[in-house]
Amino acid sequence: MNRDFQIRFTAGFLALLTAAAITLAGINFRKESQYVAPYDGVWWVEQGQNLVAERVDVKGPGIRAGIRIGDRLAAVDGRPVSRTSFVNQQLYHDGAWAKATYSILRGSVPLDTTLILVPAQRNSNDWLRLGQCRRMVVAACALLALRTHLP
Repeated sequence: MNRDFQIRFTAGFLALLTAAAITLAGINFRKESQYVAPYDGVWWVEQGQNLVAERVDVKGPGIRAGIRIGDRLAAVDGRPVSRTSFVNQQLYHDGAWAKATYSILRGSVPLDTTLILVPAQRNSNDWLRLGQCRRMVVAACALLALRTHLP
């Protein structure tokens, strides 16, 4: 009787845990689809204490603002930046469709340029992340099946 109760309790607990995980995943996908991430069209790379434009999207806001490959970013909206995390923090603070002022150094010449941040394109492969959730459910079911068939 004790073994039977243990198996039923484990099955119920795993079913409850699986339902909670699926519910939270659904909430996460809905919230993530509602949020619009800002995009400046420039790939900034840390080189020592500098951020250097490694690539500039030819259709992005960075190229329209005059940013070129090799430009060094000194500040965003008047706040000094030395790491990519600082740039991302400021971009997310500003949000999509906001103006951002970049202070850059081209060679030794300081320049200020204003660009309008656009929404980042959603990845067309986002639906593949549902596979991770499905694998978790399959693993929980497999664990449950093993637990019920072990002596």
